[in-house]
Amino acid sequence: MLKNIITQMEALQKRKQLILEEERKILRPVLTNVALIGNIYDMFLTEMRELHPNIKELNNTIQRSKFIFIILYLYSPETFCGRKMKRGGIRDKIAKVTGCKKTLISHNCRNVKMYYYVYSEFHADVDAVYERIMRRLEEAGHIRK
Repeated sequence: MLKNIITQMEALQKRKQLILEEERKILRPVLTNVALIGNIYDMFLTEMRELHPNIKELNNTIQRSKFIFIILYLYSPETFCGRKMKRGGIRDKIAKVTGCKKTLISHNCRNVKMYYYVYSEFHADVDAVYERIMRRLEEAGHIRK
């Protein structure tokens, strides 16, 4: 009886270690240099215009939310698990490049995951623009393959 419990505890400990290692890998930010956020915003605008040539306004709530989603995924993926955004000026930089107040950015951050899951066009745009931005960042040497 005790032998089985000890064996179960050992197995649980091993699984826990594997899960924690997997979590570290998944939640590791792709980028840490917030100075790139301005460049990424320019890339985002360029790619969105290319995807949607007839789009009139790129600095509205929905477009800004797409940008925020991409930045969170690149810099603070744990935000999608309910954790707070990493410190280091991410919110400030997003606010600066989009011309919005920091409180508005925080509010938008709460909604972007839901938008991604619920709205297919939002999801499609984020995926397409993210892939293009990643390719450009890799070509520029900001991301290791």
